Parts: sequence; C-alpha cells; structure tokens
Amino acid sequence: MFGMGPRRRGLLDKAFMLGVGVKGADGILEMVGGWLLWAAPRTELNRWVVLLTQHELMEDPDDYIATHLRTMASHLSLHSKHIAAFYLMAHGLIKVILAVSLLRKKLWAYPAAIAFLSAFAAYTFYCFACTRLPLLAVLAALNLILVLLISAEYAQRRKDHAPHAICL
Repeated sequence: MFGMGPRRRGLLDKAFMLGVGVKGADGILEMVGGWLLWAAPRTELNRWVVLLTQHELMEDPDDYIATHLRTMASHLSLHSKHIAAFYLMAHGLIKVILAVSLLRKKLWAYPAAIAFLSAFAAYTFYCFACTRLPLLAVLAALNLILVLLISAEYAQRRKDHAPHAICL
C-alpha cells in the first residue's frame, strides 16, 4: 500500500495470516461438526443439546439460545439434519480450500475469498437483524475485517506481480 512502512506492513501480514489461519481451522471444525451431525442419530443429538443447555436453563429458564436449540433439536427431521450436515461440510470445505490457497498466495483465491466472506457477512448481518443476537453482529464484523485484510493483501500481491512499465 502507498506510504506504508515495513512495520505496519508486517502487522497487517501477521493479522492476515492469523485471520486466514483461524478461518481454515474453523472450516475444519465445521467439516467435523457436519460429519458428526450426519452420523449421529436424532435421539442422540437431542440428548447432547439437552446436556449442553441444561446448566444455562437452570440459571435462566428463558435463555433465547438454549430454548431455541432445544426446540430445534426436538423438531429436527431427518431431511433437515442431512441438509444442515451437508451445509456445514460444504461451507467448511470451501473455507479450508480458500484458507490454504490464500496461505499459498494463489491469486485466484483472493477475489474468491472476498466474495465468499462478503456474502457470508451479509447473511450473518441479516440473521442478526432477525434475531438481535449480538454474537452474530460480532461474527459478521470479524468477517468484514478479514475481507479488508484479504483486500489489502491482494492489492499488495497484484502490485508485486504487476509488469513494470517503462517510462521514456
């Protein structure tokens, strides 16, 4: 970037590497979660949700997230379970492919990641608008920060790979 010193560039590079690494790790966890969702019987999923939410519901019986998780788990159809599992596995796989490609500095991955994360951030903001869950706003904002880091890194890569014009 114009006028950017090596120290600031180094901080941006580290933030970029950290953000992309976290996205890749998150993608792996999503793929594992999708596989577990696919493989686990619905009764077992319902039992897990009850176990994971019981402490929170003892403290606050009207907890929004815990009550909705229990409702969703108890009404989860086999079709819905398979769609959610496929979504998690596909979404996680895309994240892993993009993260690995970005870390390997593949130029095609920068615009792909920018588009993917921007769309996901927009969807997450939409979900926040519907639910008012602050965590969704935080996740969307983190995705947008990563989009900015990827955009800055992409601009630097393009500048590094641009053919040098000869001025006469």
